[in-house]
Amino acid sequence: MGSRILDFLVSNSHITSVLLDSSVLIYYLEGVEPYNLLSEEIFQNIVDENIRGLLSVISITEYMAKPLADKKETDVESLNSFSSHYQFK
Repeated sequence: MGSRILDFLVSNSHITSVLLDSSVLIYYLEGVEPYNLLSEEIFQNIVDENIRGLLSVISITEYMAKPLADKKETDVESLNSFSSHYQFK
């Protein structure tokens, strides 16, 4: 698969940041097919510094609601590890 995200960014160079919805987090962290492939591409472009990724408190809260209610510590830890790796601020 080509880099559709990178192609879009090159064509729209005025876009320097993206605000990520909770669904992108879910697709990436839970490997939801086929959307996980596109979300992986988004995060790779963030790592490669082609674009800056932003997370809102609402997106984090939406992602965390179910794991916290179900007391799934592994999902909570997954988000902690994810945010440390990508250094979201």
